[in-house]
Parts: sequence; C-alpha cells; structure tokens
Amino acid sequence: MPYTAHPVTPDSAPASAPVRRVSSIHRWWLISICVIIVISAIAELIGLAVIAKDDTSIATTAALTVAQIGATAVMLRKARLGAALTVILAVASMLIPTAATFSMLFAVILAINILTFRRTAEGIAAVVVMVAASVISGILYHDSAMASGGALSLGVFCLIACTGGWLMRQWDDAQRRARRAERLEHDMAIAQYLHDYTTNDLNNILMLTDLALTQPDSPAPDTLERVRGLAKDALKQTRLAIAALEHDDDADEHTIYQPTASDLEQQLFAVAEEQRTLLGTYGYQGSVLIGEHPFAHCSQAQAALALSLVREMFSNIVQHADPAAGYTMTIAATPSQLHIAVTDCHAEHSTPGMNTGLARLRRRITEAGGTWQVEEHGRNWTLATIMPTE
Repeated sequence: MPYTAHPVTPDSAPASAPVRRVSSIHRWWLISICVIIVISAIAELIGLAVIAKDDTSIATTAALTVAQIGATAVMLRKARLGAALTVILAVASMLIPTAATFSMLFAVILAINILTFRRTAEGIAAVVVMVAASVISGILYHDSAMASGGALSLGVFCLIACTGGWLMRQWDDAQRRARRAERLEHDMAIAQYLHDYTTNDLNNILMLTDLALTQPDSPAPDTLERVRGLAKDALKQTRLAIAALEHDDDADEHTIYQPTASDLEQQLFAVAEEQRTLLGTYGYQGSVLIGEHPFAHCSQAQAALALSLVREMFSNIVQHADPAAGYTMTIAATPSQLHIAVTDCHAEHSTPGMNTGLARLRRRITEAGGTWQVEEHGRNWTLATIMPTE
C-alpha cells in the first residue's frame, strides 16, 4: 500500500493584543485632532502677540497656550499623561483671571475622550473636575464666560466627549473579542488537524512497530517503509501546523491550501483503503463500505468534518476493538444527509487514550444539526451518525 500524504488545511488568523493599545485607526485620528489643536493654538498665540502690551492676563493666557501645546504633544507619545496634563491646564485656566482659548476647549474635549477610552472612571472623574472648576470660576469671576451660562455648555461638551470615548471603547472591545474568537477558532482548527493527521499517523507507527517486534526475523521491508512514510508525514504535518500558528511568511512553500469537497472525497477513499490495509496487517479483519460519491452534496466544511470522523473511527478501532471480532464501517449519502456508522466489539484490554477526539466530533456534528447515536449490547459497540448536507 503506497504512503498517502495529506495536505494541511487551517488558515492563519490575526492574534489579538493582550493589553489595550491604540489601534492604527485611533492613532491617525489622534494625530489629526492634535495637529488641528496645535495649529489653532499657534494661531491664537500669534493673535495674542499682536495685541499684547503690558496686560498680565494676556501674558498668562499665552503661557497657558504654550503649555497646552506641550501637553498636546505629550498626548501623541503618552496619551493618558498628556490628557491628564490638559485637564489640569484647563482647570488652571478657569481658576485664575485669564481668558480661555478655543484650542484649550478642543484639547480638553479630546483629553476627556482619551481618558474615558482608557478607563471609564477616569473620564467621568475628568468631567466632574471640569464641571466643578467651571462652577467655581463662575462664582469667583462674575464677568467670566462661566458665570453667563458657560459652565452648562462646558458640561454638555464634556459629557459628549465622555460618551464618545465610552462608545469608542465598546467598539474597540467588540473588535478585540472578534479577533480573539477568530484566533481561538484558528487554534482549534490547528488542534483538530494535528489530532486528525499527526496523532493518527503516530498511532499507526506504534501499530507497525509492535508488529515488527513480533516478527521472529528482521521486520519486512514493506513494514519499515510504511513506518518511515508515516513518520515523514507526521513530521511534515506538524511543521506545517507550527508554521500556520506562527504565521510563517514562507508558509506558501509548505503547500498550505484549502482542499475542495472533491479533493476530500478522494482522500476519503485513500484513507479508507490505507487504514483497512494497516488494520489487516495488524490482525483486524473487517469491511469498509463506501457509497458512490459520498461527498457529492457536501460543502467543504461538511466533507472535512466527515473525513475527520472516519479517521477517528479507525483510530478508535485500534484502541478499543477486539481484532478477532471484526469491524464494519459504512458511509452512504442521500441528497440531504450523510450517514456514517461503525460497528466493532470491545477488546478485553483496550489501549487507553485521551477520549477527546470523539467527544469533540460529537459536539461539532450536533452543533451542525446532525445526530449522534451510540448503542452497546454486551461487548458489541455501534456508533451511527447522520450529518445534514447542502
């Protein structure tokens, strides 16, 4: 029986970041707003320089504007620190006799948005501090903008900024959860692949090794050739799976692709013949009955799931079935269903396993709307599954 290679199927997926970081979209948005604020502040500084004489309040406003430009620049490197400095400068501008600039208003709205995005409690605290400072400013300076309704307007703007930051955080969390789910699905596909191919190849190697050890003379050449082919296959598939997990840029040279349902049908016949021959070599006598074009009405995902089930059934025969009692496996299809069943007889001393393969397949088949039925009569064991097809 010639050795059959099996291509790897999982596709790579982006990994989710373990900590909250500013995404590229958020970064460009932050840079754009900061540039607008800095340009506005510079324009206001030029205006102040034109009208400035010996007015102390104008000099104070200019100094605060320069400090605000610095705080805005800090936001580009350390957003949280720059936002906190901006809030402090805004509070200072309201508590001392000076005129607040429009760029300061824009900067504090951005700061509250950033603080809320990082932590909701920080954004709410910034809003409370700003509203309290505006109310105090209105009380201290009766001719200030805060005394004539400015405190209310500022509070509304701060709340809008806080709400925007919270909404951005919810969107970011939703994207993060989606990436995490995608990564988990990808990792589960890799684990399933390793179980379906590599683990079964290693199990076949153990079978053939045990057979070789029982031979009185040197092992037969065909047995050694099968062991060598299975070992190469297991090594190859493991390397490909590792490359997929690492997002190897050279993965293309490892022939990673997604087989079609037709390709998987050809694999099904090859695997059935290969496993039947191996089982026969090890002393298992049984039959595998496959109907014509069993995957004709299956999608790629359904065909891949069915092939995984067949592989696991063969592995289960090796681990738990009595070689002398025989086994029967049937695979048949209708336009709307795929029927896969196996019957064997429990061995008195079966090989222990992790028992995760059939459990995982049962969950996947039932989640897809299929049925999973196990019957035991004494030592006789039967598994019958029905999978809906397209």
